Amino acid sequence: MVSSIDKSLGFYVDKLGFQVADESIVEGDLAKFLSGNTCDKYRMVFLKLAQFGPMIELIEFLDTGDDDAPVPVSSKAPRVNITILVDSISDLLKRLGCIGLFPSSDLYNVSLSKLGNANIVYFKDPDGYLIEFVEMK
Repeated sequence: MVSSIDKSLGFYVDKLGFQVADESIVEGDLAKFLSGNTCDKYRMVFLKLAQFGPMIELIEFLDTGDDDAPVPVSSKAPRVNITILVDSISDLLKRLGCIGLFPSSDLYNVSLSKLGNANIVYFKDPDGYLIEFVEMK
């Protein structure tokens, strides 16, 4: 979660050499969940250094008004989470449910302009950090 994607892009892209892999606006329940129910829209940018490998996901919460002005990061919103790509969210939910581990969120579907559709679900680790599991479609 960042206070300004534009400032963050200046750092990660202009100074560190990352490339923008995708950029989208996400609205609705997922935005409400991640913002601690303070926003229903956010701007998301994925950054990469190489064709394959880890990416950085930047999220900036947006005002629900017409100008999409950035809003301060809520103290209710997690500042850091870990994202793990999985082959199947449904298999993950079944496997973890069998050992008594259940998600901290609903199952969300997000359409990304370049990377495609993704199914997303969140769990919390023992310290309360969000673990985001993503299945790319």
